Amino acid sequence: MTQILFDDIGSYPLPRGILLEGLSPDAYATLVRECMEQKLAAGVEVPTYPQFRDMIDMFMKPIESPDESESPYIVRKEAAEIEELNALEPLAISRAGLFALGYASQAQSSSTSPPSGPLHTPISSSTWQPP
Repeated sequence: MTQILFDDIGSYPLPRGILLEGLSPDAYATLVRECMEQKLAAGVEVPTYPQFRDMIDMFMKPIESPDESESPYIVRKEAAEIEELNALEPLAISRAGLFALGYASQAQSSSTSPPSGPLHTPISSSTWQPP
């Protein structure tokens, strides 16, 4: 039998009432983590980071900024970051720890439920609200 993985393209709508303008870096990081948790809870097996910002702007800003580039089209190493990946690092570390403890095999078993908690709470159709 062929296995089909459920993935996504990354672009993600901002939750209702949320604007990027004026959002603190910590609030943005929390938003990224919460939306990644939604993707995982929905069953996305190969998720990409939730992308709320314009992709061209994300990559052109450090290239065009004199403070973030060494010369034309060469970005300083310390400026070559994707904020969303930095925001997801704690989630990745926590999930890696869960999988290292053997929860991955439990989650894949049809006879055993995955661990409960905020990272494993399934979103049912009756409680899930679109962003």
